[in-house]
Amino acid sequence: MAKLLNLKLSYKGKLLDFVKEGGDIKKKFFIGSNKYLFWQILDPNFPEKHLLINEKGNQYYLLLPPGAKLSCMKDGAAVDSAFLTQNSILRGTELLLRPDMTGTIAIAPEWEISYEYKEPWVSVLTPEEKQIVAQYASSSEPTSLESFNRNLLLLSYSSPSSSSQCLTGCSSLNRPSIQPWKQSSQPCKKQSLFAWSNPKLKEVLLKIKAMPEQMTNKLPQKKHLLHPQ
Repeated sequence: MAKLLNLKLSYKGKLLDFVKEGGDIKKKFFIGSNKYLFWQILDPNFPEKHLLINEKGNQYYLLLPPGAKLSCMKDGAAVDSAFLTQNSILRGTELLLRPDMTGTIAIAPEWEISYEYKEPWVSVLTPEEKQIVAQYASSSEPTSLESFNRNLLLLSYSSPSSSSQCLTGCSSLNRPSIQPWKQSSQPCKKQSLFAWSNPKLKEVLLKIKAMPEQMTNKLPQKKHLLHPQ
């Protein structure tokens, strides 16, 4: 897998942030004291906006800010500026970022930026973790009681206006009615159609309708649901 360029910003030796190629690093990457930049350097002497990374010919170059101090390593060994110049790695203030090298630049007092090429991190799941993901990837089918409760809630709040009565006897979501299940003078067609289009809810309503009269008298009535228009 190809290695990608990574940059790390540190202040007083503590890591503040990092960016990588293909993410925050595109063709160009700017830093500066401007508060609207992604990496703001809180130093009054640092330029307001400085082009740090520039891509040319599928290679990345780092442009050293004024007064920056550079240190580089190759294969774990430090190299000096003469080595960088002789091998055309450093030309003036432009540093070629090679995958086989790492480096750090001190851009301001107590501010440092380091670079390196790393392979992208890929998470490899164990068989047990894959089983857990597969178990919770899709929700289980609701039980008949869960489906009924959900449909009843939907039906309760399907009133066309806030002033009409719903199945819970509420004239609004926050003001319960004094007379629950009060019969409305104008049946709610929206509720009736919804109730009879749902097989399970229709079955429950038909059972209530088939109850003896002495039993149904004990239940709050909603005639336009039991006898759709």
